[in-house]
Amino acid sequence: MPAIDPHPFAQPIASLSGAQALSHRERERIRVLFMLITILALVAALQDPQVVDGVIVRPDWVETPTGDQMTPEGVRNPTRTDYQPRGAVTLRCVVKADGRLDNCRITEISTAYPELGRTAFDAAEHFRHAPRLTDGRSAAGMPVLLKLRWGVLGE
Repeated sequence: MPAIDPHPFAQPIASLSGAQALSHRERERIRVLFMLITILALVAALQDPQVVDGVIVRPDWVETPTGDQMTPEGVRNPTRTDYQPRGAVTLRCVVKADGRLDNCRITEISTAYPELGRTAFDAAEHFRHAPRLTDGRSAAGMPVLLKLRWGVLGE
């Protein structure tokens, strides 16, 4: 019967330089450290980041428009009674030093009511971002995504 070589992982852990094998206590410390690093990496991966690829995707608004300021002109001054615009508009703007938004442009619009684009631009004038991000960096000069949605209550 041929001799069976022991599995390489069954041998004691030794350093690459051929030094003495690590003690049980040292191996346990390495194992615990590895587990902690793994847990921290998982927690970091599961965090909802505020900034992705240099764009603020989770804004921290310190001022937002009123309901009237978000209401399309056709609803405020209706020419017909069945006008209920629905849809969504995403703007990409730049946060100014005072937190107000500048240089806004539509990046996405999903509505049969194109006037919601104008309403989104008007509403953007009433948003103000916090001066600092959650990590302490200044928000001034950073692009931000502003996602706005209109619909009928209960839908």
